[in-house]
Amino acid sequence: MNVQPQPVSAADTGQPRERIELAAAYRLIAHYHLDDSIFTHISARAPAEEGEHAFLINRSACASTR
Repeated sequence: MNVQPQPVSAADTGQPRERIELAAAYRLIAHYHLDDSIFTHISARAPAEEGEHAFLINRSACASTR
């Protein structure tokens, strides 16, 4: 049985669109097995209400550089 995932909208989760799209980008990177390199990095500018210089990044990706 092939079940297609349903699209998630910001209204469904209460999360800003930037967070949803960044999470989707990380899922696509993992799906295509492109997440095995230390050079794999995806980030996005955070919504304006989180601050002018705020950005979103996968925290586990930061931990691997320690």
